[in-house]
Amino acid sequence: MTRPDEGLAEILNSAVEEGVGAITKSHRRFKGNENFLLKHIDNKKLKKKFGELYRAAQEEGVSEEGVGEYIRDGLADYVSTGAVFDDYGQNRILKIGLKEKAKRGFFRGFGARRELKGEEYFDNVIASAQDLHDLFKTGKYSEKLKAVAEAAATLNDFGFLDNAVEVMAEHGVIDNRKYDFLKRQLRERAKSEYEKISGGIETYLMPQKMAASVLTVLGGLYIAFFGIQGFTGNAIGNSTNSGNLFGIITGIALLIIGFFFIKNGSFRKKTARHKRR
Repeated sequence: MTRPDEGLAEILNSAVEEGVGAITKSHRRFKGNENFLLKHIDNKKLKKKFGELYRAAQEEGVSEEGVGEYIRDGLADYVSTGAVFDDYGQNRILKIGLKEKAKRGFFRGFGARRELKGEEYFDNVIASAQDLHDLFKTGKYSEKLKAVAEAAATLNDFGFLDNAVEVMAEHGVIDNRKYDFLKRQLRERAKSEYEKISGGIETYLMPQKMAASVLTVLGGLYIAFFGIQGFTGNAIGNSTNSGNLFGIITGIALLIIGFFFIKNGSFRKKTARHKRR
């Protein structure tokens, strides 16, 4: 089997691109800032992994035509784990060291788990804000949602700001104390801005909730009115049963529609709260 040195650069570039792409899907703060991640790739680790995969391909009897793809896929997986990054990239950017600390037991790993939870929340907020910002850029939204659009635009910049803090720390422009302060401020502001988004959407939907409540009350009144009328009509021998039945059915339908909207609104609200944690 010929060692694919001729296509080494192409294989490495393709694998790195795919691996970094996988990282940006999980950590959306790096979207648009992929060069920041590429800067911290340890080329010695990358080439060493290349050799390991080449030898594994030989041992497993991979065909000469398939060895390039075998190595590329293996390298892409390797890059996506973050193991290919230098110490700064692993510990300061991808928090790999923090993840190890989080596994040290309930008390010893408590602080690390708490910090990781904050990082995960920040990533989710940034991902949501980026998608919302792209959506709002179409301009097809009500003026009432302007505050929501502005909050999404603000949050869209937070991924860049987070990386900017990392760059300043890496070059010694800020010390650890300032680094921790700025990181904490970013996460607190992210939470605050996201509350503006969820609160703005909820305010916009309030008329729908009110309408759902009105439907529910109206349905109950229909059932009560026509139910009582049907009961008294039967008592005095009145023949309006079909009209009363239609009224009761209408009331039940209004109740169902009202409860449906109320329940769905409550479900969305609970889901949003769960995601924010």
